[in-house]
Amino acid sequence: MKSNHHVTKLKRVIIPKEHELTCDHIFLILEDAGTDLDTVLDHSEQLSFSQDHARKLTYELLCSLHFLHSAGVIHRDIKPQNILVDSSLNLKICDLGLARTH
Repeated sequence: MKSNHHVTKLKRVIIPKEHELTCDHIFLILEDAGTDLDTVLDHSEQLSFSQDHARKLTYELLCSLHFLHSAGVIHRDIKPQNILVDSSLNLKICDLGLARTH
């Protein structure tokens, strides 16, 4: 799958030495976005969250889902906690643990 700026990027994979043969423990290090959409929505009044902000996040979410679906990936766990937001309100989808291809 191609890279997309709306999907969290994998920075590193760590397999602890004691689990190298079985690979039953794997740690994925992903980029940090700062916060998630759930937190942004909970604090929207303090953040002066406008309709333009809502439009931007909605558009970015739709673009992100379009990217995943056009790559044959279904996320299956979209919720505000799995949508990361940085300080400029750029959106990134994370937690593809339940994702499946079709």
